[in-house]
Amino acid sequence: MAVARWNSTFAMLNGLLKAEETCEGVRRKVGELISSSVLLLPKDLETLKELRGLLTHFAHATTLLEAENQPSSSLAIPTIVGLKKARYKAETQHTTSIKTGLQCAIQSRLSGFFVR
Repeated sequence: MAVARWNSTFAMLNGLLKAEETCEGVRRKVGELISSSVLLLPKDLETLKELRGLLTHFAHATTLLEAENQPSSSLAIPTIVGLKKARYKAETQHTTSIKTGLQCAIQSRLSGFFVR
């Protein structure tokens, strides 16, 4: 199974944020002992959470469409429409430029699906 780049990024962010939630006290203590520059600031964490939220939909769509043991071609158009809707619904404060870039990339690559 090939992993798309956004899936790799999603998996990395998801793991980082899960570790952050699980080990917050340990990380904070180590950060105090070593240097405060290794700590993620609250804004950093919010940015990473927003990015994970944006990439969640892409990771799910890729996993759904790359299925080897079940037909997935009939899911392509509903998945593309779902991605488009999910992008517009996503609330972003720190990752607006990334959201805009994703919107432009999908529109340019898949514009044939959205012509009325």
